[in-house]
Amino acid sequence: MTPFRLTVRSHPRADIPADVGPERWLSGLVEAAVKAGTAGPAGVVLRERQIDVVELAGPRAAGVRTGWLLAGLTTTETLPGGRAEAVGVVGRHTRKHKGVDVELAMVFLEWSDCSWWLWEARLDPQGRALLGAPAISSASEGDPLPPGIGRWWSAARRAGMRVELAAATQATDTSAVH
Repeated sequence: MTPFRLTVRSHPRADIPADVGPERWLSGLVEAAVKAGTAGPAGVVLRERQIDVVELAGPRAAGVRTGWLLAGLTTTETLPGGRAEAVGVVGRHTRKHKGVDVELAMVFLEWSDCSWWLWEARLDPQGRALLGAPAISSASEGDPLPPGIGRWWSAARRAGMRVELAAATQATDTSAVH
């Protein structure tokens, strides 16, 4: 496979209040991004010591299907962050509901035992405001897995995937860094 660039923003888990937890913290991050108009879709990896938010544009442009990328991320480990504990998607997404495309803000996480947690809210036509209260569902509550999402850990095991991440060479010109 052709190498491609992943843009990853890491957040230390130690900075997340224990009473909030990573799921609710990510939900707050998505709500703020919706209000700011920056809630593009992203992948997410919960690790032992950090949460990695992975931009999806680069891999998609390289022809990598999002589901396969997420399956591959289940097998990754980073020195500072540790092993992947959960993998998912966050941000703005479009899903079919009764044959109609629906714009959603969402956080979906799946763990290695295939348990999952979903927070989602419909968005206004401009994608900048949540319509109504977000809905939360999960495997632990006996809710059915939404169609077309998840099962990444199983896919990685079946395919025998192993993905390695390497840091890109740092640019010497930092004028473009914001």
